[in-house]
Amino acid sequence: MTAHGVASSPLAAVSGQISAPLPAKTQFLRELAADLQELTARLQAEGVPGDEARRRAIDALVPDAETARRLERLPASRYVRATSHWSADRLRRIERALLALCFLGVLVVQTRALGAADFLGYRSPFLWPVLGAGALTVTAVAVKAFQLWVKADHREPRSGLRLIPLLSVAPFAIAVLGICVDGVIVSAALERTPELAGTHLLRSLIQAAARMAVALLFGLLGALGWLVPSQWVAVQEDAYRRTLALEDGAPIHGSRSSALIP
Repeated sequence: MTAHGVASSPLAAVSGQISAPLPAKTQFLRELAADLQELTARLQAEGVPGDEARRRAIDALVPDAETARRLERLPASRYVRATSHWSADRLRRIERALLALCFLGVLVVQTRALGAADFLGYRSPFLWPVLGAGALTVTAVAVKAFQLWVKADHREPRSGLRLIPLLSVAPFAIAVLGICVDGVIVSAALERTPELAGTHLLRSLIQAAARMAVALLFGLLGALGWLVPSQWVAVQEDAYRRTLALEDGAPIHGSRSSALIP
């Protein structure tokens, strides 16, 4: 069934030929490793020498390149199957449009929430950059979640993860900068009209509170949006590495239904 011969790393060779989602790839490789061990042991029990038994098992079970390419279509996500009849350019345009809509939607929701809390009456020029940075953070999290769990594109599962914490810090940086600038402005206003000190200070405090509240919210969302995908990817990568190590002779407990990835 294959022209691999006695490959030094048959599981790794098969893995390199399959670009399926990582959980599906891990499950397939684990089942293949179990079948290789089982067939090798059966051949050895029949009197076939160890190396020869291993070679025969690989020839019988390890798929060749053409078969491996066919296997890629089996575990495709529903999204991939639903959009498979679209051209790559059309799908790219649609995904970019959805990305822009996500960003604008977050901005609209933020603005309405601040309006309901009566914070817009105390807005400062720095509030809008904070909202924009926060919307970028949420959009980056949505893009990563879409890649991992909707599109199931795991060719580079860690791509974009480092960007999320950086974007999460941006609202805080802008909010702190706004507080510093507002402090200078309020100080100048107090020198001109000291009788309005209470009004100036109250307005400045409310503006600072609004900015920091928004920055804190998006910081928490960004942290959560980074932690969950990062841990998921780490678990999947660890299961994948453990599966590749099974060909070194580690025993596989349980049947195929007990694969590491459900």
